[in-house]
Amino acid sequence: MDEKKVARNGRAFGVNRVEADTRYIDKNYRLRCYPENRITQTGLLEVAALKPKRKGLPEFVFRWDENADTLDVDIMEVPDDVRRSFRRGIHGYAGHHTKRVSKDKVFEVSIRTPEREIFCGSVITPLHRELELTASVGFRGDLRARKISGDTKSG
Repeated sequence: MDEKKVARNGRAFGVNRVEADTRYIDKNYRLRCYPENRITQTGLLEVAALKPKRKGLPEFVFRWDENADTLDVDIMEVPDDVRRSFRRGIHGYAGHHTKRVSKDKVFEVSIRTPEREIFCGSVITPLHRELELTASVGFRGDLRARKISGDTKSG
């Protein structure tokens, strides 16, 4: 487990009430939002997914990218060259990077492959963050040993 990826020192560790405003979704897909997901031991925080209704179509996973402070989309179940094209937004693929439209974590998502438009809409991703606070205690005074009366030994 990579402790830095799942540290709760102000970083996102979960989502709450994920919602989507779908303007278009391909008939071969269904959108599934994960309203109560938590970060995995490997640092993955999935927000939603576009699941294909039939075999042979790619799946799309919406995940929180903490370092970039944004929502990214990954294409799954495809060869490496298709994955690279989707990430780079080339050869008719688009959608890996989303566009933030509100400081309240609202992102515009537009996913397409060379064959078709897959999804167009916005996703709201309320995040859970936990801050770690530290406190210290200090003492002031004379730390020299003091003789207390009545605490003497007779010899």
